[in-house]
Amino acid sequence: MKKLFNILILLLFAACKMPSAAQTKASGSYTGVVINKVSNSKSTGGNENSTSRFVYACNKTGDSIAVYHIEEGAVSTATVYSVDLVNNALYFIAKPVIAGKEPGDSLKIIFNDADHSVLIKNDRYTLYPEFYSTFKQKVGEKHSVMAVLNLLADQIGDYPVSDADPLLFYQSKTSSGKSVEKATIITSRSQATDVTDTWNSAYHYTNGKLDEVKVSHDKENRFSKKVTYAGAAISAIKYYRNVEDRQVTNGTVTYPAGKASEVKLAEKVFEPGKDRQTTISTTFSKRGISSLKVMIMTQAEALALVK
Repeated sequence: MKKLFNILILLLFAACKMPSAAQTKASGSYTGVVINKVSNSKSTGGNENSTSRFVYACNKTGDSIAVYHIEEGAVSTATVYSVDLVNNALYFIAKPVIAGKEPGDSLKIIFNDADHSVLIKNDRYTLYPEFYSTFKQKVGEKHSVMAVLNLLADQIGDYPVSDADPLLFYQSKTSSGKSVEKATIITSRSQATDVTDTWNSAYHYTNGKLDEVKVSHDKENRFSKKVTYAGAAISAIKYYRNVEDRQVTNGTVTYPAGKASEVKLAEKVFEPGKDRQTTISTTFSKRGISSLKVMIMTQAEALALVK
């Protein structure tokens, strides 16, 4: 009950602090991007094609990002990600924009200078000292949402950040040295949330570049990825993800060379309980929005940006 009360207080604080559409319109300009997602899936049940779009709007300080996921001509989800102080504690907050949708979520962030680690929710990421200093400045002082999203990009833990995935594909893919040394991640079982699993994440580097990540517990593997480079830039990532042996995914993300904007994602998803395998091919493309007058949009305003 106490935990529920604390969550309600956090969401009430976020709701009070988040500007309304009218307030946001009067507060200046924002930058944004539209990312198109075109997918084709093939399985024993047949083929399926789908197209959706993501509209991202960011304020100038980078402490808030709004995400609008548009499917079949309507906004299916809309979320504002922010980093903010609540009662002198730092939180990453995911708050839905559309009334009546699922309640928001918040992840408490605690820095530990002694071992240059950061605790996010119940997960501890131990960072290399130089990266820790930079990350603490970006998040602790500047409240950078993208810095948090980039750290959680592999989605090993239980994080409310899935709608940020397409945007993360387009972040800088040039190696900037060693970042995460190791991590301990705690996840809840999907069919028994009071049962948890603890995972150990190991990060391996070659000449200062991230080579691979392995996440395991005893002999069970939850996630792994292998990074390929073309010069200093990442050209592809191959990954494996196992969600409680219910869904096993092998995927490859291929990044564009030069100024090309298309990112390719190829996945093979196996569901042992259904004895079903699905092959999914997805292409992402983007275009920038140089200036926006509003970040918290109505459905009509979000839809107007993708026409």
